Amino acid sequence: GTPLDNIKHLYGAVRLIRRSLTDSNPTLDLLDTFCISYMGVKTNQNLRNQQELRYWEGMIEFSERMADEREFWNLFDTFNQSMARFVESHELERLRGQTQVLIHARRLHQIKTKYLGTSE
Repeated sequence: GTPLDNIKHLYGAVRLIRRSLTDSNPTLDLLDTFCISYMGVKTNQNLRNQQELRYWEGMIEFSERMADEREFWNLFDTFNQSMARFVESHELERLRGQTQVLIHARRLHQIKTKYLGTSE
């Protein structure tokens, strides 16, 4: 089949695997994001929402799981470079910026909780 057919099959497989899992899986989140981006969201708002949600979930989860912060940001940059071929630049920049803010806010909250003993 064509590359698009292969991506459609991968997307279907990712969705089936996700349904059977009970824990989060950032790799599947980013695979889902990649497949949707490759196929294109066009005017489908549901696909756009899913693309954004999976992107945020995958990146945030990876940022929390990876011990080396530099390694995470390298992953972040590499993934976004590969996405640049399939997502309009302003959309990708918006996603990147929002995700960076979310990740830094979570880290700030963790530091605040650890050193000030507050959860707010």
